[in-house]
Amino acid sequence: MLDKRGELYRILLMVFMAGILWFFTFAVDRFNFWLKISLSAGSLAIISTMISAPEKKQYRLTIRSVVFGLISAVGLYGIFYIGNFLSGVLFDFSAQQVGSIYAKGEGTHPAIILFILLCITSPAEEIVWRGYLQRKLMNRYSDIAGWIIGSLVYGLVHIWSMNFMLVGAAMVAGAFWGFLYMRYRSLSMLIISHAAWTVGVFVLFPIG
Repeated sequence: MLDKRGELYRILLMVFMAGILWFFTFAVDRFNFWLKISLSAGSLAIISTMISAPEKKQYRLTIRSVVFGLISAVGLYGIFYIGNFLSGVLFDFSAQQVGSIYAKGEGTHPAIILFILLCITSPAEEIVWRGYLQRKLMNRYSDIAGWIIGSLVYGLVHIWSMNFMLVGAAMVAGAFWGFLYMRYRSLSMLIISHAAWTVGVFVLFPIG
């Protein structure tokens, strides 16, 4: 009973820390955005791994994890491409809000952004949000409940951006990767998917 209560406190503490760091990243205008998100995601990944590291087999790189990771990234990009079109029809503010997301990267060389996406933020976010939070929630409650709660938390921490499109995008992406984690329990697959998708969206083929 005490172990379960202690684990719940650790989960809540991680969520609280994520909220504080994402506030620093998105609501504080000072400092470079990519530096802030790297420090925020990286520090949470280190802390969550120290508290409870995922099983090593979840990092195992296989042909299936590479292929499924890349295919899922393309699929998610397609979902966002269609979503961007539909949101433009439904919401007058969508183009401005999408533009403000990309504006956060202004002044940073694309090669630096590419490095950060591939080597820092994508691995770190999957380790934190799926490898720690969703895993713990699924173990504590059920696979479905852990997936839903984890996806909601991942989306809601982005609320500090005050950007409806970004929060919605985080909800969709979080639910997508959360489902893959629930189905395959492969962090290597998710890291590849996350990295390929973010590189496509932010560097190679920006949407909107």
